[in-house]
Amino acid sequence: MRLYTDGRPWPVLVAEFEDFERIYSRLDSVVVYATPGVVFSIAAARGGAFWRLLKRQGLLFLEATGPAGELVIYRSKPMHDIRVVEVDGSYLVRQNAHLAHTEGLSFEARWRGLFIGKIKYGEAVMTALRGRGLLAVTAYGTIFERTLDVGDIIDNKALVAADADCKFRITTLGAASLLTGQWWYLRSEKKCSALLSSWR
Repeated sequence: MRLYTDGRPWPVLVAEFEDFERIYSRLDSVVVYATPGVVFSIAAARGGAFWRLLKRQGLLFLEATGPAGELVIYRSKPMHDIRVVEVDGSYLVRQNAHLAHTEGLSFEARWRGLFIGKIKYGEAVMTALRGRGLLAVTAYGTIFERTLDVGDIIDNKALVAADADCKFRITTLGAASLLTGQWWYLRSEKKCSALLSSWR
């Protein structure tokens, strides 16, 4: 399976597969193009069904497979960037940032949200995927990668995805928040890699 993006500034996701490899995309994604022989069906999420339901996330995905072919999909909302990530182990994805994944990945069956201190903050609810495969994430604006060090601060709405061992705590800019109007930030408590979006 090969996943890559094409086009700028708002790219599409291209999937090239053979030997009946499978890709799963969110139901509200748009199929822009598909070659003959690509077969579509509706499939249930692998793992974590109870917690996905509790977090009001979709339980069903659009499955595409075939002997060989190409598929082009896009997020149904405009002005979204797409980034492809290679996952080997466990990875956290922000709620609604998940666009598609290959068959080697499944959702964790246990509650694995992003915990900030002892509080679960609603705008930072994360989905955990486990296994080995490719993941496509999507978000408004431009997605970029940063290696976070202890003490680094990021806008809570800018977090798209992160290593599974990332830890954050809610913080503010103090009096500066009165001027910026941006109240909540995340302070990194461990060095890790994260994907951020330029658009809140």
